[in-house]
Amino acid sequence: MTTNKWNEQAILVIKIAIGSAIAYQVSKLLGLSHSYLAPLSLILCLQPSLNQSVQFSFRRVVGTIIGVLMTTFIIQYVPMTSWVLGILLLVGTGIAVLFKLNAVILHQVALSILLVFALEKNASDYGLDRMTGTLIGSIIAIILQLFIFPPNSLKKVVRNYETLTEKYSDLFLHIAAWIESDLGKEKAGEIDGLKKNLLQAIETTQQNLQSAKKI
Repeated sequence: MTTNKWNEQAILVIKIAIGSAIAYQVSKLLGLSHSYLAPLSLILCLQPSLNQSVQFSFRRVVGTIIGVLMTTFIIQYVPMTSWVLGILLLVGTGIAVLFKLNAVILHQVALSILLVFALEKNASDYGLDRMTGTLIGSIIAIILQLFIFPPNSLKKVVRNYETLTEKYSDLFLHIAAWIESDLGKEKAGEIDGLKKNLLQAIETTQQNLQSAKKI
């Protein structure tokens, strides 16, 4: 268990290092002034599992877009005071609550409102950079989770399905041989054993699939 935990942490460290470097470079190539926003988003979106990473990435992108667009539009017409900031946060997070959006989206709306409010006047491209950087980091995080270092749960499911395919093939071959041998009792016993192994493999696959969906 301890070894597995260390392995997971080592993989996470590698994902963060590689992903951050890629995200930062992509931001530079796209001409983003605030290139750090992409690796920041990637680090936040690298959750323990693929499912969690996808959900967090989607909610972060949605919350960021809502917060940035609303704040960027409004601060053009109002003075930047503490009361305006409070009203923006109240309205932005209120919209998230009104539409029953996830708590992660609500927090991302609030963060985006605060940061755009504080930085947009000094850096007029911050809002656009924040949305773009968030999208870049989220996409790279999901790609890393899905293709480069997939979670162990996914590997288990893939191996289970490979095993199932082999067991199905083996069973059909034995059934064919049983029929050719005029339905002999010896072959029938072998087939019963193969059927039990197949059913057990199916149950194991279903359990691992459910576990992969949850985490």
